[in-house]
Amino acid sequence: MTTNKSIDDAIDTGSLAPYTPAGMKSLGLPGSVSLATLHRWRTRGIRNVKITTFMRGGRRWVTRQAVQQFLGDVTSAADNGFHMVVLPTSDAALLAAERDLEADGA
Repeated sequence: MTTNKSIDDAIDTGSLAPYTPAGMKSLGLPGSVSLATLHRWRTRGIRNVKITTFMRGGRRWVTRQAVQQFLGDVTSAADNGFHMVVLPTSDAALLAAERDLEADGA
């Protein structure tokens, strides 16, 4: 079972925002979206791709990585499966990716 402490450690709070139109804009989503659109992305998705959110303290939250993943997956679905790789943006994520590659023998 996962504890709250390990969940908190896994989330980069600098890339965390409330799942609201203003919160999405703060994460770099181009343009603005309505609350109804956000709800639809979470429940029905676009091209069978749903955005990943989580509840904490009675509010719904989203991470920058989840937004980037959602946009990339929707684009990939629209382009018939072509997928662009999003590189890690933080130093910690980049170091973790390099360790994973080294562990795999690359």
